[in-house]
Amino acid sequence: MVLRLIGILFCALFVLWVHAGEYPAAPVPRRRRSREVAESLLLVAGLLLVPHLELQVFWLPNWLGMYLLYGLSAIVILGVLVRRRTLLQLGLAWPKDRRVVGTVGWILGMIALSKIVDPLQVAAGHYLAVRRSLAAVVIFPMLEEAIFRGLLQTRLEAIMGTVRSWMVTGAFFGVYHYYVNHLLPVRPVTVESALSLVYLVALGMLLGAIFAKTRSLLPPFLVHALNNLAL
Repeated sequence: MVLRLIGILFCALFVLWVHAGEYPAAPVPRRRRSREVAESLLLVAGLLLVPHLELQVFWLPNWLGMYLLYGLSAIVILGVLVRRRTLLQLGLAWPKDRRVVGTVGWILGMIALSKIVDPLQVAAGHYLAVRRSLAAVVIFPMLEEAIFRGLLQTRLEAIMGTVRSWMVTGAFFGVYHYYVNHLLPVRPVTVESALSLVYLVALGMLLGAIFAKTRSLLPPFLVHALNNLAL
């Protein structure tokens, strides 16, 4: 519980740090407001539906295979085919704000340190399952950054502005993970699970703010990936 509270505090402080200063302009033109709303709702509806479906893809169990398929389809259809965006416009570009890149370096260092310190506290040592680690640290962090930041946040930005877009996307990111990890399995609501929800929302907002400042998926992906590795 104490570590979760520390995580929430640090996420909040880094959000304020990243938020300071101006935001670079979006690299893609905005479309009609009604179209942005419709596509955003379509993305959200798909995300809420996916956990109820199962599809075996590679070694991914339960609904994760369907999640992977949905994410890749959304990127191709809503990102490339419908919007005709290049990979650079989707966020596969070098970060613009170098100050934020330095901040991300601090965040990565702290998360990496927690990966070393926490196992030592419980005398657990280090254990990595290759397939699980590949999914949790590489595949899904990049997939989710492309969905939540590259697709959803950029659409919300055209509706409500830059700051509100990363706040709303970050809040939905946290609630969505709480939804699939706690509400759907019908786990009891505890203080620990409530703190997990707050932490996930704070982390989602941090990832959104980093993306809005750098216009690149790489920095939020690295933070997201190392955060998963430290869990």
